[in-house]
Amino acid sequence: MTASTVKLIITAEVAGQRYDLGKVDFPIGEKLDEAIYQGIQGLGTALYGAILQGIDDGLRETTPEGWKNVGREKRTIMTCVGSITYKRRIYTDTTGKRRKPVDEVLGIAPYGRYSLGVQQKGSYLASELPYREAADILSWLIRNQVSHSAIGRMIRTVGASLQTEEQDKHKQVFEKGASLEPGRIPAKVLYGESDGVFVPLQREAKKKVEVRVGVMYTGKKVIGVGRKALENKVLVTKIVKNSQEWQETILKTAYEHYDLSNTAQMVVGGDGNSWVKQSFDLLGLPTVFVLDRYHLYRNARRAFGHTHKKETWIKMICEGDLETVLSEMMAVVAKSPPRKADAMKAYIKYLINTRRALRRQEWTAGPGLPISFATRIRQPGRD
Repeated sequence: MTASTVKLIITAEVAGQRYDLGKVDFPIGEKLDEAIYQGIQGLGTALYGAILQGIDDGLRETTPEGWKNVGREKRTIMTCVGSITYKRRIYTDTTGKRRKPVDEVLGIAPYGRYSLGVQQKGSYLASELPYREAADILSWLIRNQVSHSAIGRMIRTVGASLQTEEQDKHKQVFEKGASLEPGRIPAKVLYGESDGVFVPLQREAKKKVEVRVGVMYTGKKVIGVGRKALENKVLVTKIVKNSQEWQETILKTAYEHYDLSNTAQMVVGGDGNSWVKQSFDLLGLPTVFVLDRYHLYRNARRAFGHTHKKETWIKMICEGDLETVLSEMMAVVAKSPPRKADAMKAYIKYLINTRRALRRQEWTAGPGLPISFATRIRQPGRD
């Protein structure tokens, strides 16, 4: 040690073998924090390589009889601690297929350049940021350049893996009768909402596909003046073949997260679409449906525009005076051009078809069980 630096020497023992990971000099001063980060990352790279070597040596002892060792090959992958180059044994199995036990154990795909950890980080960043920004941040984190096209490939790889895992679990439960570990979140009243978002497709036979979105929660809590947050929130998003698959997905998700043994009421919200109302049917709970305020206001605005009467009408509808509102709306329809009148009539029909879900006094979840509704599921590109 000198007055200006601190020297660190690190060795590691992996599977009985000692490895010298190197020496690092840390400057004492303002750059110490960054120097430690870089130094530890470099040591991590050396340790990663040593661990892979230890794994490869261990797997040699468990190689099936009949496999033939045909030598070693180098492999370079990008990991969370940087670029790693390692040698692993290559075998041919009894069918003549080349096998690489280390890669198979670690889940490293043939010709893959990134570890699973890096791909997961890239996918997470891309879920919040544009691909180029996600690539810049990931490059900084692992101190190696990552392109935006690589981020796209990471998303496809991770997404396909998660989809396969989810499909297998779904099949085990609903086709083979496998049991699930029940959730532990108490839910005397469980609230659920669902909606659909159409997203455009590229290079596909169909131009767009509906992504179904659901949310479940046990109530709301105040987090500030005029602000509330959902309690015990669970989100579900999936592209499904039909409503049966969607209902099964909702059932599995709810059962895994909530303790439904003491749930007295299910309060379902949405836009009144039939599949929305039926999303939570498989839970087998006493259910009341509530037309959420967002769709009520949105559809009124689309039909009648930004009229000052809209607020009054919505208030009267929620208080049970739908007949008066309908008569006033019909008077406006009579004075409107045919095209606008058709949109207004469609909204009036919408109110009539969902009238049982409109009145506040029908939002009853049982004695002492308050109603807490509703959150808007944000849909990009829609008002």
